[in-house]
Amino acid sequence: MPKDIDALMKSDPKTMDYFGSYWYWRIRGESSLMDPESLPKKSYKQLAVDLGMQVVNEPSEHMLGLLELYEYLKSSSFVGPFGTIKNPVLVPSILTERIVGCTGGAGEHEHLPLWFRCREGFLYRCGECDQIFMLVRVLYSLPDGEDPFPVDPDIDDCI
Repeated sequence: MPKDIDALMKSDPKTMDYFGSYWYWRIRGESSLMDPESLPKKSYKQLAVDLGMQVVNEPSEHMLGLLELYEYLKSSSFVGPFGTIKNPVLVPSILTERIVGCTGGAGEHEHLPLWFRCREGFLYRCGECDQIFMLVRVLYSLPDGEDPFPVDPDIDDCI
């Protein structure tokens, strides 16, 4: 616990060491919650900053959403309608190719896994059940020169 809380709260958090920064943000967050009169006047962004949470802008939020979607799709099996030429099974990948295993479906349509390498720009047909697969690139990036963490005008901060 710091000895002089007033001096700690008046100092610049960017120049603090680890422990000073920890206590600064902890005290600031708790004091924000302990002052119920000012809570209705604060925006959600200001409250997030006061509590020490990261506030993201719209492009960063979009990029994080794509990352979460890709992580989900990467770890789950493809379950959905049978892939046809008009409506192929979409295979997400951040690379230009990905290894895919086809089991045909459930019940009597099921077959042993047949593995093949999907590449970008091609349709792939399972040799056993004729299901069609297509690789789709998942790209996430910000436009060149754009700041991923710009200063938000809604936030009144001493930093």
